Amino acid sequence: VILLAGLAGGTGGGAIPFIASLALHLGAKTIAVVTTPPNIVTPVGVIEGKKSQERAEQALANLRGVLDEENIHVIPTAKGTLATMYDNTDKLALKKVKEILEKYN
Repeated sequence: VILLAGLAGGTGGGAIPFIASLALHLGAKTIAVVTTPPNIVTPVGVIEGKKSQERAEQALANLRGVLDEENIHVIPTAKGTLATMYDNTDKLALKKVKEILEKYN
């Protein structure tokens, strides 16, 4: 099972440790590919700032309580403009998933 989630503090960060635990309980090889939130500063303030980073660190700590470090792959948010960085991050995550699939095929 390959789990892919963002750890900014929403559903992904909250659910991924539980889902990983369930998959392991069922006997499945379980690997997590997770993204961390960017620190974006705009003229109107900070988006995905310190609180999102703190939630991501807590989610990652929770995930480390379930999976071995070798089965957790952290993809930092890619650089780019606000319009392109999420797309670039998606591409990095997809590349990592493909690498994992090639390793096990």
